[in-house]
Amino acid sequence: MEPIIIAVIGAPGVGKTFLVKKLAHYLKAETILENVDEMPTQIIENFKENIRQMETILWFRNKCIKDIEEALKLKSQGKIVVMDTYLISNELHITTMTAGFEQEILLEQAHFDRKYIPKPDVVLFLDASESKIKELTLQRGRDFDTTEKFIQRNLSIRKAHQDYYHKNKNSLIYINRDTMDFENLEDIKHIVDEIKKFLEKFTIEEGN
Repeated sequence: MEPIIIAVIGAPGVGKTFLVKKLAHYLKAETILENVDEMPTQIIENFKENIRQMETILWFRNKCIKDIEEALKLKSQGKIVVMDTYLISNELHITTMTAGFEQEILLEQAHFDRKYIPKPDVVLFLDASESKIKELTLQRGRDFDTTEKFIQRNLSIRKAHQDYYHKNKNSLIYINRDTMDFENLEDIKHIVDEIKKFLEKFTIEEGN
């Protein structure tokens, strides 16, 4: 496979990081991860107390831009890169975490980000049922996102991702977490085959 950037989007707790690690191992690719251990203490506090939403969104927005910059650098070196987030996913949090003028400002910024910041070559939309997201979130065991209130927020973000998918089906690859076991090599191969088909389709469309 040629050097490309693959990004996985989806609701928190759906298993994005786990899939990224499995894909990267299979493809011998570089990974760029949303590592909780690298989050500032204040961002963790924001999650725990459900406060300072705009601050949290802006922090993740800046991280996403740094991540795509790093991904482009690695791609230029001839490497495949797999990421467990992408700017559009951060944008989808805006409508579930903010309101009013604050939301208006952030959405305007997101509009310009989409317009001027480079996109990944392939975006995978990882979806799962509500029960699966709850199960995976509890298994992950973070002390700030296992409360019922936080899980419900994750489910509202899942709805925002689903709405985005339905409006952008042709530019995304849909993956249902409920029907796949990422420990199963055949399931990983299936996803890689879907990526190859997507790239072939894109190449043909570009040639017309």
